[in-house]
Amino acid sequence: MRKGLISDMPNEEIKVTLIANQGILIEYEKTKLLIDALHDKNHSGFSSVSQENLHKLIRSEIPFNNVSYVIFTHCHEDHFSAGSLQEYLLYNDIQMLFLPERQTREYEDLRNTIELRKTKVEFLDLPLHNKKSLSLIDGVHVTYFNSIHAGDAYKDVENYCFLIELNKKNLLFLADADYNVDYFEKMLAGIHIDTLFVNLLYVNKPAGREIISMIQPEQLVVYHIPFEKDDKMHFRQVASSDAKKYEDTLPKTILLQDELQEMNI
Repeated sequence: MRKGLISDMPNEEIKVTLIANQGILIEYEKTKLLIDALHDKNHSGFSSVSQENLHKLIRSEIPFNNVSYVIFTHCHEDHFSAGSLQEYLLYNDIQMLFLPERQTREYEDLRNTIELRKTKVEFLDLPLHNKKSLSLIDGVHVTYFNSIHAGDAYKDVENYCFLIELNKKNLLFLADADYNVDYFEKMLAGIHIDTLFVNLLYVNKPAGREIISMIQPEQLVVYHIPFEKDDKMHFRQVASSDAKKYEDTLPKTILLQDELQEMNI
């Protein structure tokens, strides 16, 4: 069960901690959210959550205690593990789980655990061009919409983008969404983005930079970068080089790439 003390932070501060890849912990006042943070396999040259941090997550040890909301954008191995999530739910009472519906139908044990534990679930099952908004608590609002996963090999995979409003600041997480500027222009019309979180290919590819330019965030966070020990493909060098190469056209950019690296928004 949830144990430990909640971080004592100023009311206006949003703290983000990298766990691995796009797995992060978000803290705002007494609310904690986990996004894509329970996975245990190295996949395509990217890092898994370390066994030490996976243990702390499941056992609700500081700083991973008192998590209220657990979110998954899609169910690829570098974002999601059914076994790790199932074990997590056995030890933790959360307010709500956001989980892709179609991609998790095959995990019967996980679904049974969710039912057994009476975990409140928001199953993500939206057609394209639709979005849904929820008010979680005062000052915390979530809007999500479906997009296609980037890459021809994944054109049938749903990828859910999340817009999280904390303290009237909009944080947008594109996960591994396809590079469709017209689609994002429609889905984000009239919305100001304070901080945009993207994987490193969004800076590397012209189509990704076009989307960043269209969104016009106040600041850009680039992640889904392997830890140094796992970086066989030199993705860290690519991310650093691209951030410098395009710094004149990008907003203020932060590379979130080291285990338990923290930033404040």
